[in-house]
Amino acid sequence: MPKQCSVEGCDKVHHCKGMCKTHYQKLYMRQRRYGRTELIRRVRGTGSITYDGYVYVQNNKKKKMLHVLVAEKALGKTLPKGAVVHHVDGNRKNNEPTNLVVCPNQAYHLLLHKRMRDNAW
Repeated sequence: MPKQCSVEGCDKVHHCKGMCKTHYQKLYMRQRRYGRTELIRRVRGTGSITYDGYVYVQNNKKKKMLHVLVAEKALGKTLPKGAVVHHVDGNRKNNEPTNLVVCPNQAYHLLLHKRMRDNAW
C-alpha cells in the first residue's frame, strides 16, 4: 500500500520527503529557496518584499526602495548621486526615519558595517 502525505489533512500519495507532490513543491522547495515555508503577501498598494528583505513601493510609476523614499522625505529632496541609505539596527524592514543614516557613498556605508562588526560583542 502506498504511503500517504505527512501533511495533516492531506490524503494524497507520498511523492518525496514524506509529502505529496503539491506539498513538496509548496513547502519543501519554498523552504530551500527562501528559508521559510509561509508565503509572505503584503496588502495591495503597500509594495513588495524582495528575497533579501527590502521593501519596494511604486512611486510615480517607478519602483523605489521604501527606505530611500523615507530618507528623501526626511531630507526634503532626492538623494544625491551615489548616496546610500544605511539601516542602523540592520533590519531592512525597519524603515523608521530614526533608524536610517544617509551615507555619502558606498565606501562610507561599508565602513559603518565594518565598525559595527568590530564593536559587536
